[in-house]
Amino acid sequence: MKNLMLVLCMLVSAVAFADSSDTKTFNFDGSSEVAELLLQTEKTRTEWRQVRVLRTCYRVTYRRQCTTQGQSCRTRCDRNRQNCRRVCTGGRRVCRDVPVRRAYSCYQWENQAYEVHDYYVNT
Repeated sequence: MKNLMLVLCMLVSAVAFADSSDTKTFNFDGSSEVAELLLQTEKTRTEWRQVRVLRTCYRVTYRRQCTTQGQSCRTRCDRNRQNCRRVCTGGRRVCRDVPVRRAYSCYQWENQAYEVHDYYVNT
């Protein structure tokens, strides 16, 4: 009869679910008629809140970049070849807007989960 009761208690305790990770160990050697345990756990629920988080954001700005195309350049020196300079003729100036990605600090709203104690449960 004791063994049947022990097996029944072990079967019930194996099926019980608990939310917390608290554990307690006991040894049942059969010397006592009754082994009584009161198990209690807490029921929790997940709630959400919005929090501001510092992030790195990016924006694209445009920079004007100009180059000269189709020009011919040559080096012109004086008679002693001590003073030389580069002389360019012809060509045309071409300008275009080039995108530049720039980083800056910003705040963004995020949903953050947190656990709330609801009530205690006797299992």
